[in-house]
Amino acid sequence: MKSFIVPLFMVYLLTGCGGGSSDTIANYDSSDSNASRPSPSNNTNISDNDMKPNHPYTVYPGDKIEKTSDDAEVTITHIDGHKESTVTLIAGSATLIRK
Repeated sequence: MKSFIVPLFMVYLLTGCGGGSSDTIANYDSSDSNASRPSPSNNTNISDNDMKPNHPYTVYPGDKIEKTSDDAEVTITHIDGHKESTVTLIAGSATLIRK
């Protein structure tokens, strides 16, 4: 009986270790032109956007933010496991450079 319970317990233990993600992706307003990302085939295009205060921008790996004033401040919101982050200019001025 013991030789039957130990392997059964091991199978039960190993099946409980399966992966999965319960993270949800934030929904962005599709009318926001800065929320959509160009297709990967357009990676050679680089565009600059002057950031507006209190306006959220979705940024991706490779995107950069350059300060255009000394007092520029931004807030960054990132969810672990996601490539995108949300950046909001809260003071000063800055330029978002998309790659």
